[in-house]
Amino acid sequence: MWEEINQTYAAAHEQGRLDLDASDSLDKMKFTQAFMKETLRYHASLPLAPREADVDAVIPLSIPVTGKNGEVINEINVSKGQGVIINIEGSNRLESVWGEDSHVFRPERWLEGNPTRVDVEPTSSMYGNLLTFGGGPHSCIGQVFEWRFALQEMQVFLIEMVRNFRFALPEGVRIKREMTLGSIPVVEGDPSKGQRLPLKITPVNE
Repeated sequence: MWEEINQTYAAAHEQGRLDLDASDSLDKMKFTQAFMKETLRYHASLPLAPREADVDAVIPLSIPVTGKNGEVINEINVSKGQGVIINIEGSNRLESVWGEDSHVFRPERWLEGNPTRVDVEPTSSMYGNLLTFGGGPHSCIGQVFEWRFALQEMQVFLIEMVRNFRFALPEGVRIKREMTLGSIPVVEGDPSKGQRLPLKITPVNE
């Protein structure tokens, strides 16, 4: 990703520009885009989304489930007022969709053009056919252009951070993920201090 970012800046400098502008399509940074998608897939900030049914409904299952009694379940009946928990992380890591390495962080999966991968099949998802931002009229990052702006903002921030700094964990520190309402980082072996992500940050020019 660092190499791709620097190549984009080098091309801009060859054209007499000191920085990127609107003529540089962020979508052309293929690996950077893949890294963002994989981060949002693998590290959904909200792993579970609780909801309550407004009306009686029937939820069809795209993949049938076999119950303990051997019965194949193709749909789920939901009553008005019943609580439903949407497993966002489960959808984003579903092995039948993402492959046997669905629990591995691997940005390259987005560059391989696998026709069975979910990002090439139409869904109600806002981005990359991931459930991270929800979908439909109640998706969490706005409608029409707002969500695109938010993702462009995320990419610009990522580009500037990667281009100007090096990031590393302090020696001997390991980070693990804890599940609360959201997904938070804690220092392995020292959970009493709560949410923490210590980093050693070094400017590139040092």
